[in-house]
Amino acid sequence: MPTIRSNLSIPLTHLNRIDDVRMETDDVEKRSETTFRPLCVKCGVFGAQDGSGYAEFGNTRVLAQMYEKEHLTSVNNLSSLSAVIFVNKYPGKVIDIEVTVLSDDGGVLSTAITAVTLALAHSGIEHMGLTASAHVALKSNGDYITDPSTSEAEDAIGGVTFAFVPNLGQTTCVNLYGRIPLKAT
Repeated sequence: MPTIRSNLSIPLTHLNRIDDVRMETDDVEKRSETTFRPLCVKCGVFGAQDGSGYAEFGNTRVLAQMYEKEHLTSVNNLSSLSAVIFVNKYPGKVIDIEVTVLSDDGGVLSTAITAVTLALAHSGIEHMGLTASAHVALKSNGDYITDPSTSEAEDAIGGVTFAFVPNLGQTTCVNLYGRIPLKAT
């Protein structure tokens, strides 16, 4: 299904910011281990690019921009986005993705995947679906925490970032780190 490109442009000065002081208070500790940190997502934060997106989970902030340009040589570098883009509709073209991490307070890969997905949605590039992503860490006491900040993941022994395209039923990223014990069932 083709997408519709929005001409909406939002200056970076108008993006909602999480108050860094508030993030250091007890409010963070009160959130459930299965909920995400406060978030802000925007499409079209830059008007000149083919597509742009901004994602903020807690104090982790990422910008993504997409550029579509002519290219004469073939490119074999496929990313997780190649699973959703109709690449045969863009022969001889290269889609450049620029990701800028403004701040990293945990879960930066998941936040970057979200920002790139927003940029793709804004770009007008035909695609089959949008990617959902989440980061989960395993604490040393055996508890899991969804979307942990750096301070919340201090005692983590490992974790996973998972990306999934719901309408395709397809996993596009599984990034494991640490030592996660296997439990026999």
